[in-house]
Amino acid sequence: MQKFINPYRLGELPANPAEFFDREETLAWVESQLIAQRRLLIIHGAPLIGKSSLLKFLPALLGIDNKAVTLPLASAAAENATDVLAFISRRMMLQLAEQDIAPPTLAAENDPVAVLDDTIA
Repeated sequence: MQKFINPYRLGELPANPAEFFDREETLAWVESQLIAQRRLLIIHGAPLIGKSSLLKFLPALLGIDNKAVTLPLASAAAENATDVLAFISRRMMLQLAEQDIAPPTLAAENDPVAVLDDTIA
């Protein structure tokens, strides 16, 4: 039996696309969703399976000019869905600003559901 060593390390992303391999099925799914003009894709899974690496290498692997916004939802624990949506909205806006991407004009900045809806519309 061949021993497989997980190339992923907590807090470290692979440096080049050659270290990110065996994701053809996932890439095909993402590409089909983008072709269908889906603007929000949720990628989830167990720790250290390559979610962040997928987001890092996705533009180069698919030949697209997109940016990824990552949201560590484990830290979004809240008592209600509105608080979770508020957390997601704030994190998305911060990451857009960090990437020098102008955030969308929001109709109701105090309503987290409206903010999220406006952001992904």
